[in-house]
Amino acid sequence: MQTTGSKGDFVLKDTLGRLKAATDSLIIGRAEKLSLLERLVTQRPMVSVRRGRDDTVFASSLLDVDETSNALWIDELSPTPEPGLAVGERVSVFGEVDGTPLGFRTSVRAQDVRKGLPIHVLGLPRMLRLQRHRVHPRFVPARPIPVYLVDPSAGVLEGALRDISLGGICVSMTAKAVRTLGRGVQIPSCTVSISGSDVVQAALEIRYVRKEPKTAKVFVGGRFVKLKSMHKAILESFLQTLQVAA
Repeated sequence: MQTTGSKGDFVLKDTLGRLKAATDSLIIGRAEKLSLLERLVTQRPMVSVRRGRDDTVFASSLLDVDETSNALWIDELSPTPEPGLAVGERVSVFGEVDGTPLGFRTSVRAQDVRKGLPIHVLGLPRMLRLQRHRVHPRFVPARPIPVYLVDPSAGVLEGALRDISLGGICVSMTAKAVRTLGRGVQIPSCTVSISGSDVVQAALEIRYVRKEPKTAKVFVGGRFVKLKSMHKAILESFLQTLQVAA
């Protein structure tokens, strides 16, 4: 999971430090690189991004990979960096495929707009770093954790939590439930009980709606727009507890 903020940065930098020290595979082959990146888009598109030698970590999502143009697209960064990413700037990207940490370095090739929202075009990386053994076990709840979205028409949509971070959330839903959802849609309220009586609630901006090829489920990813300090503290504490327990 990706986290932002002072405490989250510390936890994530510690995780990335151990990932860098423990990495035992460098993926150079073009076919395998493309396969891993495409699986990242399908499985768990939320990624962490660092710029240059800056220790600040930003949340984003991998939107698409294009073999023909040797490019990949990532969503705008959260929180918004100042100054913004510039063409030619080097960045490090970290994600997870099949529960296994993956990272690479590349450069910004261009700025683009998709459905009226800004995105970044990155070059296909020269190599990928893949940690064959998990640094942290994946958190799997003993029971499904429901997530409730209030759509713009005040209808309540129910799904199941798939992934959550300080930057946003990924929810598994049925195809019928997501008919009114699409990239850029503003959700006035997203509510999830992450642990016992701990409830996190915030407005949400939908960043992607992606079908799961092997099932009838659809993954809906969004970034938190207005995460109040109380809910941020609850989520931050929950994520930090998972890191300590791992």
